[in-house]
Amino acid sequence: MRSRDACVGLGAPLWPLLKKELWEILSGRALWTMLLILCPLVGYSFFQAVSLYGEASSGAQQSPALASGLSPLDGVLVPTLGAFYVAVTLLFPFVAIRVLGQEKESGALRLLIQLPYRPPTLIVAKLAAVLGAWLISTVPAISALVIWELLGGHLYALETLNLVFGHLLYGLLVGAIALFAASISESAASAAIIALAFRLDATRRSGLFEACSINRLHRRGGHYRHRRSADQNVCRRH
Repeated sequence: MRSRDACVGLGAPLWPLLKKELWEILSGRALWTMLLILCPLVGYSFFQAVSLYGEASSGAQQSPALASGLSPLDGVLVPTLGAFYVAVTLLFPFVAIRVLGQEKESGALRLLIQLPYRPPTLIVAKLAAVLGAWLISTVPAISALVIWELLGGHLYALETLNLVFGHLLYGLLVGAIALFAASISESAASAAIIALAFRLDATRRSGLFEACSINRLHRRGGHYRHRRSADQNVCRRH
């Protein structure tokens, strides 16, 4: 036999809860501060990427081999969204922490738990609010892609969607880490320190892994070139 509260939770409308979570983010200064920093950051990265890509394209007119290696994905999209990646790593945790941290500090979380919603429903609502905040923060990056199209640039739909989807997964990962940090911390400041430390440590480890991989490739390449030159010397002697 289920209690009356559990039965009410099954039929409780989800939209008021989502509206409340979205309003918590939109009414704070963290999201708008992030957008204020994102606009010039993404704009400058886009301007530099277009300038360098234009110079490379003008030089590739006389070299077909160089022209075959040019791609808007590597030349424009990745550098532009790279600035967005940095902002999500350093600033988005402050936006996501507000979803839970302010409720813990004000005591509103105790009242929220007493509402006719199950804990998984509350978690899904908070993740949906984090997703909505991420979608709002993509406005500068999406605007850069639209401007690139208006300038006559080419965008391949599948690779562009693949790149944006990767950034979406990364944004949800950062948001989930921030929510976890907020759930185990007593204040939003402590949660922000934990989330940033976790992300920076993960970034450092991935950077070290990439550096080791590049070193390994260089060593293999040097070993291969050494063997190739040795074989050529042997052939010349014979």
